[in-house]
Amino acid sequence: MTTQIALGSAKTRFSNSAFVDYEIDGNSYREAAQANSWMDTTWTLNALKAGLFIPKGGDVKAYLQAAFNRNFPNIFSEDVATSDQIYWMGLFNTYKATLHEGTKIVDQLQDGQTFKEAVVYTVDVSGTGNQVRSLKEELSSADYRLTYDPVTKQVTVELLKDTSETIAVFIAVEAATDVYKYNNMISLTDGTTDLTAEAQVEKSAKGNWLTKNGTQNVDNNRLLGWEVLVNQDSLTIKNAVIEDTINYNQQTFLYDEKGKVLVDVYKAVKDGDQWIKGEKVIFNNQDNPNVTTNGIDGTFTLRIAFEDVIDSPYFIVYQTKLDPGIRNNEVVSNDVSLYGSQTEIHQVTKDVIVKSTNGSGTSTGTNGSLTIKKYDREGDKEAGINKEAHFQLSRKNAEGNYEVVFSELVVRNNKLIQGTSEFDRLDGLRYGDYKIQETKAPDGYERDEKEYTFTISSEEVDYVFELANTREIIETSLALTATKALEGRQIEDGEFTFVLADEENKILQEKTNKANNILFDEITYQKEGTYRYKIYEVQGHDATISYDDSITNVTVEVKNNDGQLEATAIYEGNAIFTNTYTPKAGSVVLEAEKVLTGRSLVAGEFTFELVDQEGKVIQSQTNDGTGKVYFDAIPYDKAGEFNYTIREKVGQDDTVTYDDTEVLVTVSVKDNEGQLEATATYEGNAVFTNTYTPKAGSVVLEAEKVLTGRSLVAGEFTFELVDQEGQVIQSQTNDGSGKIYFDAIPYDKAGEYNYTIREKAGQDSTITYDDAEIPVTVNVEDQNGTLEAKADYGSEPTFTNRYTPEKAPDPAKNQNTKTPTKKNELPKTGETYQVSWMLVGLLLVGIVVVVYRRQKRK
Repeated sequence: MTTQIALGSAKTRFSNSAFVDYEIDGNSYREAAQANSWMDTTWTLNALKAGLFIPKGGDVKAYLQAAFNRNFPNIFSEDVATSDQIYWMGLFNTYKATLHEGTKIVDQLQDGQTFKEAVVYTVDVSGTGNQVRSLKEELSSADYRLTYDPVTKQVTVELLKDTSETIAVFIAVEAATDVYKYNNMISLTDGTTDLTAEAQVEKSAKGNWLTKNGTQNVDNNRLLGWEVLVNQDSLTIKNAVIEDTINYNQQTFLYDEKGKVLVDVYKAVKDGDQWIKGEKVIFNNQDNPNVTTNGIDGTFTLRIAFEDVIDSPYFIVYQTKLDPGIRNNEVVSNDVSLYGSQTEIHQVTKDVIVKSTNGSGTSTGTNGSLTIKKYDREGDKEAGINKEAHFQLSRKNAEGNYEVVFSELVVRNNKLIQGTSEFDRLDGLRYGDYKIQETKAPDGYERDEKEYTFTISSEEVDYVFELANTREIIETSLALTATKALEGRQIEDGEFTFVLADEENKILQEKTNKANNILFDEITYQKEGTYRYKIYEVQGHDATISYDDSITNVTVEVKNNDGQLEATAIYEGNAIFTNTYTPKAGSVVLEAEKVLTGRSLVAGEFTFELVDQEGKVIQSQTNDGTGKVYFDAIPYDKAGEFNYTIREKVGQDDTVTYDDTEVLVTVSVKDNEGQLEATATYEGNAVFTNTYTPKAGSVVLEAEKVLTGRSLVAGEFTFELVDQEGQVIQSQTNDGSGKIYFDAIPYDKAGEYNYTIREKAGQDSTITYDDAEIPVTVNVEDQNGTLEAKADYGSEPTFTNRYTPEKAPDPAKNQNTKTPTKKNELPKTGETYQVSWMLVGLLLVGIVVVVYRRQKRK
């Protein structure tokens, strides 16, 4: 029993099945049938289901009249479809049996359908029951009850009267744009028997979704030209994708010199009854279109992803090259599929019978395989390398030339990789001569540029290609640094010059200081080894400066860590160059010192004023990182006594208690046989002490650094604060007095908190570092709503390092070595260095500057 109605043009496909129960003259009958057909199949059943797709903007009446092939009126409320719509018809009782009151007809809407309206008619059908001949009467609410359940998506028509008429239920639904095949099922039940029919409607006829043609090139019979026409009905397709699949033992896609597949996409334009190529489509993504490989199925797939939405036809044009072993009359297949939002809409297979080739292979010689083993020369051959290697595979043609078959084969852990899939080998390779070459080595390895050839034949069907790689050495770089200190006044950027030389005294770099820092450019290392350098200061010509003539030796050890070079610098000593500023005769530099307890001092955070005896502020200076405060030199042109006051300018930080001391300074200037000598006398020690007190609910943890063997330098040792989870939460360096202050730690609840303070070992070979770890417990208590934090160290948090100078070389063991560079042999700036210093020396004979402090406090 057929359940098929020709209710549409060739664009509509119907897939239906039904079971029919009916009575004639008191006898019961049951029939069943199933149909899955395109158009115009006759139907003679007592129950039918069919549907018609009308696109947005379509004339509803015209579509219905064409479907029924009758001059029917529009039975729906809309004259023009306001959206893509499906019109379903369920037809019952073609044999005109009695349908009793209470009989229910239920239409089950499927995915992508939204109910709009329903009408019910009595109809006349043709004698064979395969055509609706006329619409007799539209039933009213007195004849049936209509309900719709949006949850179950069921439309129910319940008959309120007995009838022996043929009933047609027409339902209009809105069709979702991202669904391309619509299913529907309708059933009738009278309490004793059930009757069900199903139908499916596609938006487009199969030939309108996809049309594909393939032809063999006349001038080059190794080439096949393919042309695909997509979406002739201009329907809306979201995330449209075309996938074209070929067997790689038959043909390959063509690529440009950069390895990108050659394919052109055009908008299709209607020219009369024909489609022609219009504007060319340019894709923004460099990886689109692309080709993937399936080594198990033995296929290449060309994938073209359109951007977002398409709503017009397109041409896709490309060529493939036949395998050199293809013979005359061999059938070459090509499958193309259209997807929308990852749902396959339609698929077409096209075959081409090859003519006039010079193929030397045989159709049966296509069962060879290739396995690629890519491994570390010093590693496990079977496991391979856990990084991607890329290969190109070519096959020899009849002329003896190699043609690319696979432009890119990706191998990892001896597996061929394609996206998220992996396979052991390439199957389905034709017999013949091949060439393989590595195009990209795994990261960290050197590429093997050699081309390797092999043969797949009946004697060696499954070929295993093995290639070992040598690890690549990745270079590293390191910047050497040093520190500049100036005593007597503030240091200025760029005023001192430093040299970096190799062990042969060849100058490699010259740099000036930036504040107290000396930073040389990075040095690149391309191999392991030990490299030795020297850092020294270029002696200047400022007569007020005593220059540091020391030389800091630096050793850089470069080691290979699993292919990555790593460089470590070891300094001999602390790499600090200290100069001293002495003002000219007849002038004096007044100074003071800032001490901050409770946390580390920051350069420039406190301001000091120098006031003359008239009460006028004549200078304002800030502290440096070590706490020193230097005022500019004050020149004098006559003898006498001059009085000054040094005071701190109170700041706005409410966590700091400022020192309001005023230090009196008297400068006595005397004429000593025509040479003015200035001497400063301080009342007290000119030290200003501020105290930092963290806010309630916070604490500052601290420690102390002691260095034996030489003076301590600010910032030369680093300390870590570790929480109870073992995480380093702060890192700080010592100040000039050896204090280490960590930043304040805030707390938002009472409790006990545990920490560890430890020193981070440095690279100075002359220092023995303290490896102690000092535990600290912080107790936070709630005192009437205010949190108070107290630290308990248990023992003194002191770290002691020891300085041991390098041993002087034994002269007897170094008779053949070069004489070390003496102070006056270091590179100089300018050519009058010795003369200048001789003049300065003569001048200093008659100049005496005496600066002393009396240990008194106002």
